[in-house]
Amino acid sequence: MHSVACNDHYAHSDKSITFINYLQFSERQWRLWNNSLNYQNRLKAPDCPALAERAGLEIVLKKSRPHLELLSRVARVAPEFAHYSPEDLSTLSIDFIGRKS
Repeated sequence: MHSVACNDHYAHSDKSITFINYLQFSERQWRLWNNSLNYQNRLKAPDCPALAERAGLEIVLKKSRPHLELLSRVARVAPEFAHYSPEDLSTLSIDFIGRKS
């Protein structure tokens, strides 16, 4: 079982930014903010079970939900995130269970 936080960790201590703030930065820009002490991978909720499936696990349960109050803020995202739906971009966590096939 995995429970993954898919949000900007800086928003926990900086109330002036949202939990999707980090989506506005390109990968190159984000390297300036990201660091080894508080590393953030910026995977989005659909990426996590997909990686588990590629590793050979069968996903038997997954649970996530978008935060509707963030939907209006996902218009400004870096090109790396343009292929995600607004619902995926506003989902801040996912819980899933994988089983070895």
